[in-house]
Amino acid sequence: MSNLLSFASDHPIAVTCGVAAATAATYFMFKNGSIYRPTAPRRKHYDIPHGKVLLFQVDRNCLVPSLAAFALKLETYLRMANIPYENDYSFTMSSKGKVPWIIVNDKEVADSSFCIEHLSKEFSVDLDRELSSEKKALAQLLTKTMEENTFWATIEQTRIFDAKEEWLDMIDVRPNWRSFFKNQGPQIVSEYMYGHGIGRHSTEEIHHIGKQDLRAFSVILGSKDYFLADTPTTVDACMFGCLANILYATPKSGYCYQLLTTELTNLVDYVERMKEKFWPDWEEITAAAPRGSRGD
Repeated sequence: MSNLLSFASDHPIAVTCGVAAATAATYFMFKNGSIYRPTAPRRKHYDIPHGKVLLFQVDRNCLVPSLAAFALKLETYLRMANIPYENDYSFTMSSKGKVPWIIVNDKEVADSSFCIEHLSKEFSVDLDRELSSEKKALAQLLTKTMEENTFWATIEQTRIFDAKEEWLDMIDVRPNWRSFFKNQGPQIVSEYMYGHGIGRHSTEEIHHIGKQDLRAFSVILGSKDYFLADTPTTVDACMFGCLANILYATPKSGYCYQLLTTELTNLVDYVERMKEKFWPDWEEITAAAPRGSRGD
């Protein structure tokens, strides 16, 4: 176990590609027959200028800037809000034992949604100022549906269970980690999905849930450029983080990728629109991803 934890510390991208993607960038390993949840390491001093955000997340990847949908969500929000930031790829965990999280003006904030709430107040940025109360309520429902339901039924189900081998080939992890992800990884994710409730359904039922969600998102988006307004709002950061991971970082044989590219093409157009607007350096970032993300 100590060797495994040591390897994880030395090779965070390997952990990122598998378990992090399977648990929203939180890594879990077995210890004495049960799941081991590492606590956040002791903090070091971070020399961060006032008014600048330090974003702790997983390392870059050759498919998307972040395989962790919630990290991509948070970084996209920072870009949307024009908040200065820098990334820390050390895989340092938050006080809640996961990433992403931030330090800003000497304050630590964990969880992507709490981070966004705090940043909005700290920098006096309100991307939702033009939304009515009804649309703000709809934004909350869209966010929670995506993060608490669709995420598990699409990204997790496809990467870890439906098309695991194809996904591992896409991210090209090292042989020893391929073995870990093939064996322990599904067991870990299964426990989480079972506890969530969605894992108690059959594969066909989980696919049905995911399809219903994606079709509902497509109907709400319709022919609009963004979900709730003429310009992007906070909910778009969430939707983009997850949909981009489905489109660019799940196997093409997966049901959710197939559904997007054959039926729900307005969601594909939406992802590409958000990518072009807020990630002009996308290709540069993915091309320069650490060699470990390609298994070299």
